[in-house]
Amino acid sequence: MASNPYAKLKQNGTRCLYHRDLLDYEQATALLAKGPEGLLEGSAEIYRTSNAVSFRASLDDRSVFIKELRPRQGHKRLADLLTPATFRNVKAARNLQNKGFQTPVPIMATSFSTSGGIREFLITEYLHTAKDLDQLVATTKPQKLKVILPVLARTLCRFHAKGFYSRHLRSGNIMVDLKGDDPAIWFIDLDRMTRSKMKGTSRFLSTISRAYADIYPELPDRDRSFLLAITFDSALKRNIYHEPRQQDAFTKKVIKQIKARNPGAKF
Repeated sequence: MASNPYAKLKQNGTRCLYHRDLLDYEQATALLAKGPEGLLEGSAEIYRTSNAVSFRASLDDRSVFIKELRPRQGHKRLADLLTPATFRNVKAARNLQNKGFQTPVPIMATSFSTSGGIREFLITEYLHTAKDLDQLVATTKPQKLKVILPVLARTLCRFHAKGFYSRHLRSGNIMVDLKGDDPAIWFIDLDRMTRSKMKGTSRFLSTISRAYADIYPELPDRDRSFLLAITFDSALKRNIYHEPRQQDAFTKKVIKQIKARNPGAKF
């Protein structure tokens, strides 16, 4: 494993991890001194969910992605009190990168102690040419999807085979970059990612149904069948499944889980 490029910093109740190759101590200290509102000054909100708000901002003349994590009332876990979720994002990103997966490099993770409670921020590199999987399925021509979907399937199978699992895995947290000769899959929003040596197919089915739940209903019938077929083929090659005759059971279970995760979808 590569040496850890992150340094810890604590200042007036604020905890921070910063990437020493991307920020020096003085820069990190200056960012912390700004506080939460100063950190977001001049930023533009680009996405909002029930537990996070994402922004595009500028840091030393480069674009960065800032996410403020906002756990819903009653969802703050003991783990969050001991280790901020943004710090777990950094650890998860390093684990993925060490196994050859692509994820935006965390520049800084902070946990501010304010009068209104803890406010957590994650600053990462900004993916200028990537779109999330939801956007891509909605805007990409069918012939291009035929190139993207096999790469997605192979990446998810390798993700599982390497022991990764995330309860936050969904199409909105999977980015696809089309600027190169081949599509590149990037993973974001990693605070709930774990490593597991759990055998069997139950976690694999969960990973696939989470990733496909929102895009599967939007695909034409032929592309739905194609996506599940290439996913099973990739799983077979990774020894997640062992017999071709298991494909029918795999397909039925994935579709059942997708319907449970996206009950309003019609397909």
